[in-house]
Amino acid sequence: MTDKQALKLVILYNARGHEYTVLDHNLTPEEAAEEVTNSRRDGLPAFTVDQRRRHLAAQAENCRACRYDVKRSFQPGIQTERRERM
Repeated sequence: MTDKQALKLVILYNARGHEYTVLDHNLTPEEAAEEVTNSRRDGLPAFTVDQRRRHLAAQAENCRACRYDVKRSFQPGIQTERRERM
């Protein structure tokens, strides 16, 4: 995968509490769409977010770049974040 190829991250988003959980990152658009479909099939509010670049953190839950990309995409809506899975 090249750096110019679009990358996505997948979050669960709680609109009522303006909270989110990052599920995965560094996904192709196809991989992200499949994860969103599977999560929504299970009744979870999953969404994709564009990544600016490949994230270096091994785990998406601990990735600062993920949090930055989510906040950049949703500003000023998200006020807090939730690190554990919903």
